[in-house]
Amino acid sequence: MSSNPYNLVYLTHEFAPRRGGIASYVEGMARASAKLSIPTEVWTYGREQASDAEFPFPVERFLTQGNQNWSDRLKLARGIRSHSHDWSKTILCLPEPGPLRMYLYLSVLGLPRPAVTVPILHGSEIGLLQKWPHRRRLFDRFLQNADRIGVVSQYVRGLLLQEDSHLEKIDLVPGAPLQTQSTIDFNNEIRQGPMRLLCLGRIQKRKG
Repeated sequence: MSSNPYNLVYLTHEFAPRRGGIASYVEGMARASAKLSIPTEVWTYGREQASDAEFPFPVERFLTQGNQNWSDRLKLARGIRSHSHDWSKTILCLPEPGPLRMYLYLSVLGLPRPAVTVPILHGSEIGLLQKWPHRRRLFDRFLQNADRIGVVSQYVRGLLLQEDSHLEKIDLVPGAPLQTQSTIDFNNEIRQGPMRLLCLGRIQKRKG
């Protein structure tokens, strides 16, 4: 039995069976918090998957498409409102733009207020949410009311501080590595001669 007084809920559109940067980020973070004996759940889109039982934390599925249009947001909001959950002991982590955009309208949608709210920003949503005046106001108010704000890189921290230099509750959360079935032992792999390390990824300035 965990002595942690809070449970941690990751609310995300990006999760298995989708595979991508944010989906991997969320899975790694959820595995890490579960390993720290924090009661952890992932709430996500779609129908139950056979692979859900393989995760070291419960996966709750809502019958949505996992997109950001209003019909999908309303379905997700209804699902959350009807869910039997003790929000007074919940840390709600919003690790990607979809659910974060929905929570800008917390009062309008009648969404529950968790004990702690922690959005995690990846960069692109900052410009998107500040493009229109009404979104900018909602986003600014949401950040002011958040308990902590996670950013995935120093570059994203800089973007945020350009908009509000008084945000002192920003934490760098670059992510947690996924556990794999096999781990490379570099000491045993090193042979005489130079080692070549290959990294496959996008070259993107906002990633830091």
